[in-house]
Amino acid sequence: MKDKKIFSKLNVFALIVTVSFIVSAAVICVKGISAMKYYVITPQKDVFSDFFDPIEKNAASNWKIDSYPPFICGVYRIISFVLPDGMIKSEDIKDSIYGIVLYSLHLLLFAVPLSILIAKYFKNTGLTACFTALLVISGPFIAAADRGNCVVYALLFTLIFFIYRDSDDHTVSELSLLSLAVAANIKIYPAIFILLIMKK
Repeated sequence: MKDKKIFSKLNVFALIVTVSFIVSAAVICVKGISAMKYYVITPQKDVFSDFFDPIEKNAASNWKIDSYPPFICGVYRIISFVLPDGMIKSEDIKDSIYGIVLYSLHLLLFAVPLSILIAKYFKNTGLTACFTALLVISGPFIAAADRGNCVVYALLFTLIFFIYRDSDDHTVSELSLLSLAVAANIKIYPAIFILLIMKK
């Protein structure tokens, strides 16, 4: 019964994402490429801004916590240490080879663990590729990639929590709680899942 419920939820997710993707593709085909502005960030200067702007803010000498939790601000500050001296402007970083490498690593460090987690959850069945494809073409994922938003890491650590929280191995179960804490220190939204722990 549990598996049927899980697959029922997955079917609903698959249906929503597939229909949304078809509608979006149809709108773009009818209205032309200009319709892409409804699905990605415009103007061009704002592309990847959620990744490069925090590096600029947290690399400054007058470092201060702003809209992000302190933990992720610290991560952005550490990232800034690999940049050449004087390169702290968001636009300069984005247009440099350093920016290309950093953003490529950003996607790689998210995509590889995510693929492993999905394969683990579906036990390497055919659903692994299907679910991964659906996730990649979903609107929120495209928006997060377009902005370079760190919410993808919050998603990653939240998934770790959900996959391993009921593990028979006590250590693994405890580490899943730590994973949720990390997620909540990247973006505050996952903190709502603390209610699941309290209920348990």
